Amino acid sequence: MGALAQGLGRRLQQLRKASGLTQEKLAALAGIDPKYMGSIERGEKSVSLEVLERLICALKIEPYEPFLFALKGRKSPEKAEEETLVNLIRHSEKDARPLLIHLAEGVLRWVQRRKR
Repeated sequence: MGALAQGLGRRLQQLRKASGLTQEKLAALAGIDPKYMGSIERGEKSVSLEVLERLICALKIEPYEPFLFALKGRKSPEKAEEETLVNLIRHSEKDARPLLIHLAEGVLRWVQRRKR
């Protein structure tokens, strides 16, 4: 497969992991075979628009998000970590979000105190 299929596959894998899903769970949610899911993530198989739409719905992401990848480069570790935190909050229950934010703020204050 070409660079587009490989980049899209890697990006779908990043989004899946950030959502805390296994390949098997995401495949089940999207109604596809887990082996096909693995082939998509490895860039071995291209994905139809229909399947891509089901993956987007299963991941609870915006339609543009699978395409946020660079064909020639990889995302910086800092950007990947930031995305993971955002996705953890995005995929949490709405009533849990204030607690998650409060906990994150507490951890940041603790880290700042340790640096002094």
